[in-house]
Amino acid sequence: MRLLYNQINNKQSWILRLFKKQYKKYIEEIYEIIEDLESNKFRFKTMKRLLKELWIHSNNCSEPITHISFALMEVAKSTTNSREEIHRYLDILINKGYIIKLSSKPLLYEFTELGKTLKSDSDIEETIKTLPNNTYK
Repeated sequence: MRLLYNQINNKQSWILRLFKKQYKKYIEEIYEIIEDLESNKFRFKTMKRLLKELWIHSNNCSEPITHISFALMEVAKSTTNSREEIHRYLDILINKGYIIKLSSKPLLYEFTELGKTLKSDSDIEETIKTLPNNTYK
């Protein structure tokens, strides 16, 4: 990644040299995104955002989650992932027993007792350890 960063930085055109500060900031932001993607930080932020949205939709785990598609859409928009990608994160939560599907019509989900304890960052990190590396784009 550092090689890529250096290559991009060294190949700047004369137009970009005119705006060197803006260009440098742009390159640094891209480099940070690449580092986030290489690490679990990106997946952690996505899972944490999904859980936050699901907590909101379940009134802090006290009610069933209604309109889960809205929650998935909001997380997808805020993390720039597709809804299908976010649905994979939901599948992880279901497979690990944090959330259960109550019914198909109407579509209802609910946090399990185990899922209600999933609040700390270390708990969230533990859930994403099982995500395959190709889960994000």
